[in-house]
This record gives sequence, C-alpha cells and structure tokens, in this order.
Amino acid sequence: MPDFRVCGITEMSEVLLRYTEMTASKLPIPKPVLMSVNQFCVATCMGRTKAYLLMDKGLIAYLMLGGVRRIPVTEVDRIVGEAKRAAKQSLLGTA
Repeated sequence: MPDFRVCGITEMSEVLLRYTEMTASKLPIPKPVLMSVNQFCVATCMGRTKAYLLMDKGLIAYLMLGGVRRIPVTEVDRIVGEAKRAAKQSLLGTA
C-alpha cells in the first residue's frame, strides 16, 4: 500500500498516479455479457423495429432486467453466422 503521508500536492498526485497504475494493472477488464437493443442493432446493422419483431417471434434471445430488454452478446455471433450460412447457400444454389 502506498504511503499517503505526504504534504505537497505534487507528491500526492505522484503517489495517486502510481497507486492507480498499480491497481489498474491487476484488475481484469470484464467482457460484456449483455447488450442493449440499440447496441445489438448497431452490431448487426439491423433496425430497432426488426430487432423487436424478431425478439417477439422468439428468434432473438433476450432477458428482461428491470423492465429493460438485454440481449446476450452471443446472439450477435449467432445471427451473423446464420446470415453467412444463408448467403453461402444462396450463392451455391443449395437449400
């Protein structure tokens, strides 16, 4: 633990800077697990109306947290993967 028994502002700011660097390097940055509907729409280039329609049909998984919909980040990968497979199948002419 740094020694905070310094009296000058310059010394205090240096100690705080060192302490911040020490603690910041030890804490892992958590990866997001959920995203808002708007974030999902930006990530998938999908409109909000379409996103809500797909959620209501059960095609996009979501959670209700405090009255707000949150979509698992894994849904982006799933949606993009399905779109890629569909595009590949249409190019190859297979069903």
